[in-house]
Amino acid sequence: MSSLLPGVPDAVFAPVRGELEAMIASVCEAADVGTAAHTLEAGLFRQLLQLGHGLFERFLTLSGPGDVGASLALEDGHAVKRLAARPRPYRNLFGEYVIERFVDAQREGQRLEAIALDARLQLPEQCTSYLLQDWNAQLMQAMPYAQAEQFLERLLGVRQSVQTLERD
Repeated sequence: MSSLLPGVPDAVFAPVRGELEAMIASVCEAADVGTAAHTLEAGLFRQLLQLGHGLFERFLTLSGPGDVGASLALEDGHAVKRLAARPRPYRNLFGEYVIERFVDAQREGQRLEAIALDARLQLPEQCTSYLLQDWNAQLMQAMPYAQAEQFLERLLGVRQSVQTLERD
């Protein structure tokens, strides 16, 4: 268990802890060798995005697959059963993810009636996070879709199609 985070196994955050330590070392080295401030800034920004991606992955891991049991009683009183875990694409400011989560329905092939993890995490229906949707909307007010897509890809390294921008 982590001494900084009681109840959280060290192994969960070990990879991102290593990234953070590498960032600190790169700042110290940059100061020693006289690296240009703008060069360090650009490198730190990319590393921060990578760190955010790793931390968000840990968040998804700690959140689990949303298993609420073999059956689930819905608000209207009828029960649905847990089906096999299904992947869901998800994109946010830090990059792309595939979230494996359990779904509930009357039976396989029927309309999905509950997805506990999506509800608990308040995920949007689209694969794009609410924050990234908001950034997209703000940019598209100022520039054409294709230009907004190129800007966000250059800034964040997150690739989105023009169709995604139009839909979200």
